[in-house]
Amino acid sequence: IAATVYILIMLKATSQNFGVGSSAPQFYLLSQPYVVFTYLKAALFPVDLVGDSDLSVLQPWEGRAVLGYVSLGCFFACIFWFRGVVAFGLSWFLIAQAPTLLIPLDDVTNDHRMFVPYIGLAIVLCRLVEVKWVRWLAIASLPLLAWGTVKRNEVWRTQETFWREVTVKSPRSGRGWMNYGLSQFWLERYEEALAAMYRAEPLLPSDYSPIYLNFGEVLAALGRHREAEAYFRHGIAVDPGATPLYVYGSYLADRERVAEAYNFLRRAEEVGPTDTRARARLRDFFHQLNTKAYQEQTSTAYLQVALLCYLDKDYKSALNGIDYALKLNPKD
Repeated sequence: IAATVYILIMLKATSQNFGVGSSAPQFYLLSQPYVVFTYLKAALFPVDLVGDSDLSVLQPWEGRAVLGYVSLGCFFACIFWFRGVVAFGLSWFLIAQAPTLLIPLDDVTNDHRMFVPYIGLAIVLCRLVEVKWVRWLAIASLPLLAWGTVKRNEVWRTQETFWREVTVKSPRSGRGWMNYGLSQFWLERYEEALAAMYRAEPLLPSDYSPIYLNFGEVLAALGRHREAEAYFRHGIAVDPGATPLYVYGSYLADRERVAEAYNFLRRAEEVGPTDTRARARLRDFFHQLNTKAYQEQTSTAYLQVALLCYLDKDYKSALNGIDYALKLNPKD
């Protein structure tokens, strides 16, 4: 009852303009019985876990969808047959999934949804182990489960191993390919990162800005700055939010394009006032220019510092920078 009330309040409080992601809500709902079946299967045989599933919505007449309807019917039958603690645990398993089962999300399924529902299955197991043969079966499975845990830890050891498995098990996951590309980018394998981004782009929605921003980062690292800027600007066009503005502003700061970098970082700060990254990057940018000017002792370097101070309306510091630049080069 509490879960139902909470869901109704959440739906009522959510803006009608807010999209939760699914482009086919009716097929999403019809796909969820099969998702419940996969969660039950993973509880008994956790062999196909994956960090980002590429399962798409199912048509009502598909074999997997029908399997889901049958398994859900059997699940309800078990609840009414067993009653008591077992029925309570099984009901927990379903009720705890209600938010992701009833609200059509972009991801048809995702392994992290199982965490809270599995408390219900743990309750069921605690009652079932009172039966002698179930208890011995559970004990006998412990070494196998321990081995499986070791294998999963090997997958989760690094970003690269984690996202590589996603690309193998969910080859239609655009996010999987994009994040695998990022793992290669962080290892400075830029060509491999670019190849993964190209695999990811057609699998993602056209308004998914992170893919364009990551394309820009990779191309910039390869020295292909004209292409990088085109991707950065396209990312801002589809999502003029704080993150795209901040990423492009940081890129411009790295290129020491003072006025443009300041303008984009300030816009990022205005669009996302609770996001402190833009203001922190501006402080770092000032420190970067100041350090360069101190080391090089050139009028051009001090003029860049003065320009940044001027744009930030710190006119006294701007005048000091200009005065020092004139001392270094009185003929400027």
